[in-house]
This record gives sequence, C-alpha cells and structure tokens, in this order.
Amino acid sequence: MYITHKIKNLNLLSDFYDLKNLELKGGVLCADGDKKTCENLYVVLEGKTGVVVPCVLSFIVSHYRNRSKTSSATQAKALRLYFDFLHQHNLSWNVGALESVDRPFTEFKWWLKEQYEEGDIAGSTARSYYSVVANFYMYHLQINTPFVSIPIEYEEVEVNQLDNDPFAHIAGRTVVKCVPKEKLDVSARSKEGSLKPFTVHEQEVFFTKLKKHGSEELLLICTLAILSGLRAKEIADLRVDMFADYKDDDPHFELELGPKAKHKTKQQSELPVTIAGATVKMLKSYHVSSRYINRLNKFKSNGGERANVFITQRGGAYSQHTISTLFNQFLHDHIYPELPDFSHDFHDLRVTFGVDVMNAALNVKNLSNDEALRFTKSQMRHKKITTTLLYLSHFQKSKALTEQSRINEELLSLVFDEAV
Repeated sequence: MYITHKIKNLNLLSDFYDLKNLELKGGVLCADGDKKTCENLYVVLEGKTGVVVPCVLSFIVSHYRNRSKTSSATQAKALRLYFDFLHQHNLSWNVGALESVDRPFTEFKWWLKEQYEEGDIAGSTARSYYSVVANFYMYHLQINTPFVSIPIEYEEVEVNQLDNDPFAHIAGRTVVKCVPKEKLDVSARSKEGSLKPFTVHEQEVFFTKLKKHGSEELLLICTLAILSGLRAKEIADLRVDMFADYKDDDPHFELELGPKAKHKTKQQSELPVTIAGATVKMLKSYHVSSRYINRLNKFKSNGGERANVFITQRGGAYSQHTISTLFNQFLHDHIYPELPDFSHDFHDLRVTFGVDVMNAALNVKNLSNDEALRFTKSQMRHKKITTTLLYLSHFQKSKALTEQSRINEELLSLVFDEAV
C-alpha cells in the first residue's frame, strides 16, 4: 500500500530526472550538485519500505515548477489512490494494452465512476483525480518514459491563451495541449436528480444480447441486480449459505445482509432485501450445474472455505471491480454497435429496480404516496428518505412528461387537421 508524505525542503539536482544521486539525509530528500529547493512538497511513498515512488516524484516536481509553486497535495493524494488501485488489482502503471478496456488507466476510470455512483466520492473529486492521473501519463509520454504497449490514447488540441481572442492563431497566442481521448462520464455537480433507469427498449436489447453473447455468470448477476436492487459489491460478496433457509414453495425470500450475515454492504447496513422465489430458484439451479461445481472445486483447492454465489473461472471470488469490468467490456463488444448512445453503467440496473418498485407501489389501490415512499425505501434499503424521494420525483416527472406528450400530440393533430 502507499501513503502521502510532506517534505518541508527538497533539494534537487538541476538534472533532476536522472534521480541517481537522490538520498535521504536527516529526513530530507536531497541530491548532491547544483541544487534547487522545493518547499512543502507532497510525495507518495511505498507504505512498507518508505521509499519515494520515483515516477510520481518526477511528475510532482515538474508540476511544482510549472505552476508557480502551488501545493502538490491533490496530485499526491490522487496518485496515492491510483497506485493503491494498481496494487490491489495486480496492475503496473507502465504496462498498457492495445485495447482500451485492458489498460490500467481505463480500469481506474471505471472504478472512479463506480465510487461516484455508489455515493462514496463526489463527482468533482472523481474528475479531479482522473485529471491528475491523465496528466501524469501525459507527462511521462512527453519525457519519453518507456511503456509496455499503449498506456493512454491522446489527441492534440489547440487552446487560446487568452479568452475570446479571435486573432490568437495569427498572433501566436495559442498553445497545443495533449488531452486524453477517454473522458470520465461523471457530473461535477451532486448526483441529485441524475437517476438514469433503463428504458423498456434498452432492457430488451441489453438482456437479449446478454443471453446470447454474455457469460452465464454475468447474465445471472445483471438479472439479480435488476430484480433485487442489490449493489455490485453486495452481489460479489453473496455466499451460498445465505440462501440455505429458502424453501422451494416460498414466493419470496427475505435475504439477510450485512455484518450479522458475514456479508459486506454499504456502510455495513444490515437491512434485508426481499427476493422473488423464482430468482432464488434460478441461482440454486446454477449452483448444481457442472459449470459452477468445476469452479467451486478450484475455489476449494485455492483454500476457499465459505463459497461465494459467483466464482471466477480460476476459482477466485468476484469483486465489485470484476463485475464492472465484465459489464463494460460487454457494452463495448455488443451494445454500443447497436445503441451508440447507450450511457448506462452497472449501478443503473439498481436504479431501474427502484423506479419499477416506486411505479408498482404508486399503482396499488388505497396506497398513499407516503406509504409507497416508505415501501420503496425499505426495498431499496436507503438510509435516508431523501434518497428515496429522488425515485418518487423521477417517476412523477416521467409520468408528467408522458401526459404532456399526449396533450401535445392531440394539439398537433388538431392543428394539422384544421390546416388541411
């Protein structure tokens, strides 16, 4: 693991990027030769050894020099997070790939989006960290750092040095900047009001393609998410023994979650989730298949004791990141060619479940809006009612827009009939 560290005075050789003569003296990192001093510099250290990460240090010092000595705290924090991410997923910062989906930088982008969608990180923070890591790669490409394959794809963009300068290109007041081709699809503003449930058509296309081209595990995971509202991290940590009390004739099953079930949930919530009996039967049928049993045998040979509901081909447990990666790869391969404007992530399956629950509750006779709201809150396992209100607001807005469209169509029909 990695940590950030503040160095009060850092003395550097003028030929800094050689890094050969750097050493720690009295708690101060310094170098012999012509010295330049950086004050209050934040760097990233390897947690176990305390050694400064050289590639991060060179980037941060370069940023320090070019930005009039502004604080490097944000850069250090973002890159500490990135190197922790690389360590946890057995990735190397300088090993890229020909395909975008296989690059560490792209996987980090998806992970940041997961954290944002789960409410664990602000949109502005996610975008800031993403920008820092992108600039980190841009810098190392500019100084010709050797990489294995492609670490990031970028394009050159001409930028005016002065705003609203129509003669910038003539007067030479433009600069060419390298910017990554990939973008982080996260709003800098709050997630409030940003629910994006699947439309009926999107659901049909997605699950039809998934059944035909996806793995059995991804199909079951996505089905479970849209039918129960379970989050990716909650699905990844489901264990077979958590379904032991289900009886085949039960139409519904209350699944215990959280610490008391030795299960990981958001903020260690122990609120249960109600799952349709048919969904549980689908999982139990999968667990007696030869496909799952082969994976279970590998899981046990790897030292596993409490079997996960979903096990990888190598006998390991699925993780939130595994699910997100498989989901995004499937979209790139099979959904975007037919629906290029498809803009959903895995979390939107849970959102779709929530909107459907609210819709069903509001359509029940003699059930007030308050009662429907409380029912949806319990099904979604929201901690705060304000979160559930987003679903009520979304549903009411959608219903109002549908009615507005109907009235508009009638009006247009009337106008054109009279014109004829």
